[in-house]
Amino acid sequence: MSLIDDFGYSDETPRAKWLNRLAHLFPWGTLAILAAYALSWGGLLQRGTWTSLLILTLIVPLLFIGNTHVILARICLRCMQAVPEDAPVRAATRRKRFWLRLNHIHLWWIIAIVVAWQAIQIVTTRVAGWDTTPGWMYMPADLLLVAVLWSNWQHHRYRPWCPWCRDWGSGGHPEHVPDPVNPATKVA
Repeated sequence: MSLIDDFGYSDETPRAKWLNRLAHLFPWGTLAILAAYALSWGGLLQRGTWTSLLILTLIVPLLFIGNTHVILARICLRCMQAVPEDAPVRAATRRKRFWLRLNHIHLWWIIAIVVAWQAIQIVTTRVAGWDTTPGWMYMPADLLLVAVLWSNWQHHRYRPWCPWCRDWGSGGHPEHVPDPVNPATKVA
């Protein structure tokens, strides 16, 4: 069984159990990154110091495992239990539709926005004559990163009802969403 397959089944192997437990720490890793960013915006945590590097080196692997679970794997039993009973109704609400749509923004647009903001930061810092960039100047790019990470997690739970994943006749982008597979059943 491949490593990617281990993300979809939570009880088959010890490695699968370990990876799924780590993957479900993804929302907490996202909140920890937001907290570290908020401390840097207020000047309480300097970017590049050993403290922020330690926090990010512990959090980034969790986010990688969580994103692998969300993007490449089947919906596991724990994720299925987290899906609310009225998921189709919730997926149609305006707030959830924002998170689902944010998940489908093309990566190049996100990179372009971040690069443009970084350029604005550099020019502003040079024109103002500051020695270093103030922490609050990182806020828009940081919030965009956290929003994209959070939208990945929300999209994973509401994927079957996402109007942008399947072409439902309204101009949506077709995306293959596999049917749930029960490992105990045999497929002929």
